[in-house]
Amino acid sequence: MNSETLQRLLIDRRLNELPPDTRALLDDYLRDKPEAEEMSANIDGVIDLAQRAVTTPTPARILPLNPATLAMTRRLRGGAGTWLRRLAMAASIALAFWMGGLVGPRAAPRAVSRSHLQVADNDFGKTTGEFWSLARLKDRAERHEMSQGHTVLWSSPLAKPQLGEKL
Repeated sequence: MNSETLQRLLIDRRLNELPPDTRALLDDYLRDKPEAEEMSANIDGVIDLAQRAVTTPTPARILPLNPATLAMTRRLRGGAGTWLRRLAMAASIALAFWMGGLVGPRAAPRAVSRSHLQVADNDFGKTTGEFWSLARLKDRAERHEMSQGHTVLWSSPLAKPQLGEKL
Protein backbone atom coordinates (compact mmCIF):
# COMPACT_ATOMS: atom_id res chain seq x y z
CA MET A 1 0.00 0.00 0.00
CA ASN A 2 1.20 3.47 -0.84
CA SER A 3 2.38 5.65 2.11
CA GLU A 4 0.15 8.61 1.22
CA THR A 5 -2.92 6.41 0.85
CA LEU A 6 -2.16 4.77 4.18
CA GLN A 7 -1.86 8.17 5.88
CA ARG A 8 -5.20 9.30 4.45
CA LEU A 9 -6.87 6.10 5.58
CA LEU A 10 -5.37 6.39 9.07
CA ILE A 11 -6.59 9.98 9.39
CA ASP A 12 -10.07 8.99 8.23
CA ARG A 13 -10.10 6.05 10.67
CA ARG A 14 -9.10 8.30 13.59
CA LEU A 15 -11.85 10.82 12.69
CA ASN A 16 -14.44 7.99 12.32
CA GLU A 17 -14.98 8.73 8.63
CA LEU A 18 -14.36 5.22 7.29
CA PRO A 19 -17.17 2.76 6.51
CA PRO A 20 -17.12 -0.35 8.77
CA ASP A 21 -15.89 -2.76 6.09
CA THR A 22 -12.99 -0.49 5.08
CA ARG A 23 -12.12 0.00 8.75
CA ALA A 24 -11.98 -3.80 9.27
CA LEU A 25 -9.68 -4.23 6.24
CA LEU A 26 -7.39 -1.45 7.48
CA ASP A 27 -7.22 -3.00 10.97
CA ASP A 28 -6.20 -6.36 9.44
CA TYR A 29 -3.51 -4.62 7.37
CA LEU A 30 -2.15 -2.79 10.44
CA ARG A 31 -1.84 -6.09 12.39
CA ASP A 32 0.52 -7.46 9.74
CA LYS A 33 2.64 -4.27 9.38
CA PRO A 34 4.37 -2.95 12.55
CA GLU A 35 5.72 0.20 10.75
CA ALA A 36 2.16 1.11 9.74
CA GLU A 37 1.07 0.71 13.38
CA GLU A 38 3.79 3.20 14.40
CA MET A 39 2.59 5.64 11.73
CA SER A 40 -0.94 5.23 13.08
CA ALA A 41 0.21 6.08 16.62
CA ASN A 42 1.97 9.24 15.34
CA ILE A 43 -1.09 10.38 13.39
CA ASP A 44 -3.35 9.72 16.40
CA GLY A 45 -1.05 11.86 18.58
CA VAL A 46 -1.09 14.74 16.09
CA ILE A 47 -4.88 14.63 15.76
CA ASP A 48 -5.32 14.52 19.57
CA LEU A 49 -3.02 17.54 19.95
CA ALA A 50 -4.87 19.47 17.24
CA GLN A 51 -8.26 18.72 18.79
CA ARG A 52 -7.07 19.85 22.23
CA ALA A 53 -5.64 23.04 20.78
CA VAL A 54 -8.89 23.88 19.02
CA THR A 55 -11.35 22.88 21.74
CA THR A 56 -9.55 23.98 24.92
CA PRO A 57 -10.08 27.67 25.58
CA THR A 58 -7.08 29.48 26.95
CA PRO A 59 -7.82 31.84 29.82
CA ALA A 60 -7.19 35.49 29.06
CA ARG A 61 -4.24 36.86 30.95
CA ILE A 62 -4.85 40.37 32.17
CA LEU A 63 -1.69 42.10 33.24
CA PRO A 64 -1.85 44.51 36.14
CA LEU A 65 -1.46 48.15 35.17
CA ASN A 66 1.68 49.86 36.35
CA PRO A 67 0.73 52.81 38.64
CA ALA A 68 3.52 54.99 37.19
CA THR A 69 2.20 54.45 33.67
CA LEU A 70 -1.33 55.25 34.79
CA ALA A 71 -0.21 58.51 36.40
CA MET A 72 1.77 59.53 33.29
CA THR A 73 -1.24 58.82 31.08
CA ARG A 74 -3.50 60.97 33.22
CA ARG A 75 -1.00 63.84 33.14
CA LEU A 76 -0.66 63.70 29.36
CA ARG A 77 -4.40 63.51 28.71
CA GLY A 78 -5.21 66.66 30.54
CA GLY A 79 -3.50 69.94 31.35
CA ALA A 80 -0.12 70.39 29.67
CA GLY A 81 -0.57 67.58 27.17
CA THR A 82 -3.61 69.21 25.55
CA TRP A 83 -2.09 72.62 24.97
CA LEU A 84 1.23 71.09 23.89
CA ARG A 85 -0.53 69.10 21.18
CA ARG A 86 -2.38 72.21 20.01
CA LEU A 87 0.85 74.22 19.97
CA ALA A 88 2.61 71.50 17.98
CA MET A 89 -0.23 71.44 15.43
CA ALA A 90 -0.16 75.23 15.04
CA ALA A 91 3.63 75.20 14.64
CA SER A 92 3.45 72.53 11.93
CA ILE A 93 0.79 74.50 10.02
CA ALA A 94 2.88 77.69 10.27
CA LEU A 95 5.95 75.79 9.09
CA ALA A 96 4.01 74.42 6.12
CA PHE A 97 2.92 77.92 5.05
CA TRP A 98 6.45 79.26 5.51
CA MET A 99 7.99 76.42 3.49
CA GLY A 100 5.33 76.86 0.80
CA GLY A 101 6.34 80.50 0.46
CA LEU A 102 9.97 79.51 -0.03
CA VAL A 103 9.11 77.09 -2.84
CA GLY A 104 6.98 79.51 -4.86
CA PRO A 105 8.34 81.94 -7.50
CA ARG A 106 10.07 85.05 -6.19
CA ALA A 107 10.92 87.02 -9.33
CA ALA A 108 8.28 88.91 -11.28
CA PRO A 109 7.20 87.07 -14.41
CA ARG A 110 8.87 88.16 -17.65
CA ALA A 111 6.84 89.94 -20.26
CA VAL A 112 5.62 87.59 -22.98
CA SER A 113 5.21 88.83 -26.51
CA ARG A 114 1.94 88.24 -28.31
CA SER A 115 3.65 86.26 -31.05
CA HIS A 116 4.52 83.45 -28.62
CA LEU A 117 1.00 83.05 -27.28
CA GLN A 118 -1.51 80.71 -28.80
CA VAL A 119 -4.76 82.53 -29.10
CA ALA A 120 -7.66 80.41 -27.85
CA ASP A 121 -11.37 80.97 -27.61
CA ASN A 122 -11.52 82.66 -24.22
CA ASP A 123 -14.55 84.26 -22.71
CA PHE A 124 -12.79 86.91 -20.65
CA GLY A 125 -14.23 90.35 -21.13
CA LYS A 126 -17.27 89.10 -23.06
CA THR A 127 -19.52 88.85 -20.02
CA THR A 128 -19.89 90.95 -16.95
CA GLY A 129 -19.76 88.04 -14.48
CA GLU A 130 -16.83 86.47 -12.69
CA PHE A 131 -15.04 83.40 -14.01
CA TRP A 132 -17.28 80.91 -12.16
CA SER A 133 -20.46 82.97 -12.32
CA LEU A 134 -23.72 81.60 -13.65
CA ALA A 135 -24.08 84.49 -16.10
CA ARG A 136 -20.75 83.62 -17.77
CA LEU A 137 -21.62 79.93 -17.97
CA LYS A 138 -25.06 80.71 -19.41
CA ASP A 139 -23.60 83.05 -22.06
CA ARG A 140 -21.05 80.46 -23.07
CA ALA A 141 -23.72 77.75 -23.30
CA GLU A 142 -25.89 79.98 -25.50
CA ARG A 143 -22.96 80.76 -27.81
CA HIS A 144 -22.10 77.04 -28.02
CA GLU A 145 -25.70 76.18 -28.77
CA MET A 146 -25.79 78.70 -31.62
CA SER A 147 -22.54 77.44 -33.12
CA GLN A 148 -23.71 73.79 -33.15
CA GLY A 149 -27.06 74.45 -34.74
CA HIS A 150 -28.97 72.04 -32.45
CA THR A 151 -30.54 72.52 -29.07
CA VAL A 152 -29.70 70.01 -26.40
CA LEU A 153 -32.56 68.78 -24.23
CA TRP A 154 -31.18 67.54 -20.92
CA SER A 155 -33.81 67.01 -18.24
CA SER A 156 -31.60 65.52 -15.52
CA PRO A 157 -27.91 64.81 -14.84
CA LEU A 158 -28.88 61.13 -14.69
CA ALA A 159 -30.68 61.15 -18.05
CA LYS A 160 -28.98 60.96 -21.45
CA PRO A 161 -29.03 64.32 -23.29
CA GLN A 162 -31.19 64.43 -26.44
CA LEU A 163 -30.68 66.59 -29.51
CA GLY A 164 -33.56 68.92 -30.17
CA GLU A 165 -34.61 70.73 -33.34
CA LYS A 166 -32.17 72.64 -35.54
CA LEU A 167 -31.90 76.40 -35.15
